[in-house]
Amino acid sequence: MFEVLARHYLARLGRLTLGETYYTPMIIERGSALEHRILETKSAWAPSVPQREGGEHVLVLPHKCPPASLREEATSFYRSLKALKGDFLYAELCESPGPKGEVVCPATPELVPERELYVLGAAQSMRREPRLFVECMLALRERQPYNVPVYAPALAEPANLAVLVLCGVDLVDDVACLDAAMKGEAFTREGRLQREELVCHCPECHERKEDEQSFEERLESVYRHNLWMLREEMESVRHHLAMGRLREYAEAKRGFSNWACVAMSILDSMYGRVEPFVHVYSATPLRANTELSLRRVEVLRFASRVMERFTPRTCDTLVLLPCSARKPYSTSPSHRAFMRITGRFDVQEVVITSPLGVVPRELELVYPCAHYDIPVSGIWSEDEIAWGTRCLTRFLERTHYENIVVHAEGGFLEVCRRATREMGYEPIYTCEGAPTSPESLRALKEALERMAQPAPRRGMGDAVRAMCDYQFGAGLSEHLIQGNMRLEGRYPRLRVYEQGRHLFSTVPEHGKLSLSVLAGERLLQCDAYKVSIGEFVPHGSITVRGITSVSPEVRAGDEVVFYGERCMGVGTALMGATEMQSSTYGAAISVRGYREL
Repeated sequence: MFEVLARHYLARLGRLTLGETYYTPMIIERGSALEHRILETKSAWAPSVPQREGGEHVLVLPHKCPPASLREEATSFYRSLKALKGDFLYAELCESPGPKGEVVCPATPELVPERELYVLGAAQSMRREPRLFVECMLALRERQPYNVPVYAPALAEPANLAVLVLCGVDLVDDVACLDAAMKGEAFTREGRLQREELVCHCPECHERKEDEQSFEERLESVYRHNLWMLREEMESVRHHLAMGRLREYAEAKRGFSNWACVAMSILDSMYGRVEPFVHVYSATPLRANTELSLRRVEVLRFASRVMERFTPRTCDTLVLLPCSARKPYSTSPSHRAFMRITGRFDVQEVVITSPLGVVPRELELVYPCAHYDIPVSGIWSEDEIAWGTRCLTRFLERTHYENIVVHAEGGFLEVCRRATREMGYEPIYTCEGAPTSPESLRALKEALERMAQPAPRRGMGDAVRAMCDYQFGAGLSEHLIQGNMRLEGRYPRLRVYEQGRHLFSTVPEHGKLSLSVLAGERLLQCDAYKVSIGEFVPHGSITVRGITSVSPEVRAGDEVVFYGERCMGVGTALMGATEMQSSTYGAAISVRGYREL
């Protein structure tokens, strides 16, 4: 009935087949074909069975959805009350053929049985309390089959639609359009205006002649204008979702709606619950245009993995450098100048940046280090400085250096000052003006000549091992790379060989390593990023029906190794572990190669 075609945070592009084919997210409009295919039996206290006409329908069962404001014990009592006609009808309709829908009580979403459609209940309570909405959406994602559409009635307006979809809503309706029209309010893409204040050139407003309209005609006219605005916003939401940029669009839109602002803040505060649904690698650039980017899952996950999976070089000297506009950093003129000096010494290079915090030189290729873009003003906000300081402090807590050289200015310099002061270091500052000025570069060279040990120029071997640990887990590079490496290709597109056998390839578009079958065999022994399949040999993608188990750390975009009784191989996960385990339909792994057993 519902197939997920693309994912971004909790949002989905989907294909809904219900008599006809519909593409979500979408609006259920008054009188539309889809509205007639969703049949509601209403409240269990006064249920009614709608007439079924020709074609396929989904029947929304009678519900007992108490007000969300009730206390927990009152909610349990409310649900235990007997609605004799409704309870009998519910049991009878559950046995009837055809897809069913269930109304989800926001207070107890975990009690919802598996259905083909979920309808959010207590819409007005959710309008007053965004936390209820976010909690309910997350509970559905965590506890119910992933490939089931979610319908949120009476909530959608142009100002909050992007956040609704970002949180996982697939279907909305035009109830708010009519509600606003009855109050004499007209939608804009950013909010509401009194009808008299509106200056609009949409087709409905262009043809309107208010002096000749009755009250009913004016009401219908404003409703149609509001619906036009909602349609326009839905087109923008779909476009940004298809491009993988709905998060950035929602950040831009949230300021026009208090509800959306609160809902998005709550969503960002639930990193541990949202992270399993967010891709790890992507070809879409991460645009960090607002300070909300500091709370993005991709940013927090990167900072966490640097602390947990990256092993710094064993050396006495740490060099802190500013980031560059060009990515990867080492391809920029400024960093090439830095590396002509640092490359002669045994040092650990770390790049200070916003919003990622700290980026070890060895990880500059991974997503999102080589894929983010940020407006460059030279002015750091206090939030950016505080976040950078926290990341650098955590990095310094895991290591001990005899010497720290700070080659930075402006906000970069302030981050380094605060972190080193907190950790009790007395760093050497080498910038005299711009970091790339001859005086600054000379000072950097002289400082390293005094403090650091000379070393032969390093190749990409350290970077490949660091990327391997970052991608698969701390220390796993020792198991995956067991001999001397040989690298071929031109940076950043490299192929890694061991004794003539291909192990990995760097994929700069997505910021990761792609596995060969040989590397997959070794990863399988490490008990990480593995997927168990049935007794078959894949010819194309592996669907969820062919999967028997999956490692919990798998996320969409990860490189995985799959294995069964007849074959083992490698590929890219098209969905995360939670979705693989709960979905009933869809491609789960794009197969790159396999070996029959």
